[in-house]
Amino acid sequence: MFIEHYEYQVNPGMWDQWEEFMVEHAVPYQQSCGMRILGLFWADDDHTRFVWMRLFDNEEERVRLYAAVYESEHWQQKMLPEVRRLVVTGSSRTTRLVPFAGHAALDPEWVG
Repeated sequence: MFIEHYEYQVNPGMWDQWEEFMVEHAVPYQQSCGMRILGLFWADDDHTRFVWMRLFDNEEERVRLYAAVYESEHWQQKMLPEVRRLVVTGSSRTTRLVPFAGHAALDPEWVG
């Protein structure tokens, strides 16, 4: 099990549009494809730095879910244009978080 931590720079003045897009469109769509999203966050006092985290059982699941979401016609036609409009191109950063050896990444009751 591991978590991927994603960070994006949202175009200045578009944080409210980004929030609406994520909450009303991107998150529900990704969840409908099987993604487990742990949370959506703004960096403290900076509404251009957006962070979110997703949980995967293993690399095979991550590859399968990425394909289901990002290769879909719905994502390509409906979602990607909004992402490109709202986020600074090239600003994304992904960090894979792995648990210490012998320790659970998360309490399963927290994840739901």
